[in-house]
Amino acid sequence: MADESTRRRRRWILPALLLGAGGGWVAYRRFATATPAPGPGDGVAAAAPGAPSPAELRPAEPAVDAPSATVTPLRAAAATVPTVAQGAGHAEQTAAAEKAADRKAAERAAAEKAAEQKAAEQKAAERKAAEQKAAEQIAAEQKAARDAAAAAKAADKQAAAGPRAAGAGGPDPAAAGPAEAEQPIGARTLVATPAASPEEPFGPGSAVPLPDGSAPGPEYTIKGNADSMLFHTPASPYYGRTKAEAWFSSAEAATRAGFTEWKPKRRKA
Repeated sequence: MADESTRRRRRWILPALLLGAGGGWVAYRRFATATPAPGPGDGVAAAAPGAPSPAELRPAEPAVDAPSATVTPLRAAAATVPTVAQGAGHAEQTAAAEKAADRKAAERAAAEKAAEQKAAEQKAAERKAAEQKAAEQIAAEQKAARDAAAAAKAADKQAAAGPRAAGAGGPDPAAAGPAEAEQPIGARTLVATPAASPEEPFGPGSAVPLPDGSAPGPEYTIKGNADSMLFHTPASPYYGRTKAEAWFSSAEAATRAGFTEWKPKRRKA
């Protein structure tokens, strides 16, 4: 019976010791964390200024995910290479973008210059075409005026030739002007030349007067009268009052067309 109780007591000794040790450890932990630091009057020597606290003396627990503070040269070189490569790639991208922008700007400037040149050429062509059209229109109007004057002159000559052909001796010399009465009647015959044209009705060197009777050009200085077949040079006293029915560039051209130069009649003594 005694042995049985002894065995029972021994069976609970080890759990009681373990339970007491655990309770003491828990109490110590609570006391260490909750008890304030002793002051100077608590009978405990104060720690020297700058001395580490008991908490600081405990070794720090390593973090699970924290990287190692020790960096080897190989690892540092491996970490530096991607950074340099990234910087070089960014610089190349920036240079390529700037080059593309410059190329686009140059192409845009070339296109604008080509458009301006094309517009200038088109404007010059339109101006030239307008000038040419105006010149052609003026030439056509002048030609129409010369044709109308030539037709009117031909009709007047035809109407004047009828009475002369029906008369016995042609026109009366007394009815003619003082300058025309001095010439013989035979000299008033119109001589047709094979080179006659609307622009040159009496052959080369002749011209039709303008609607106002003036010369068609500065080279025509001799006036011709188709009725009397006389021509007057600027030296003739009747040059100003004579209405030119034909203009000649020279006396030879007028003589070749059958006209006779007016000359004053000599008075008999």
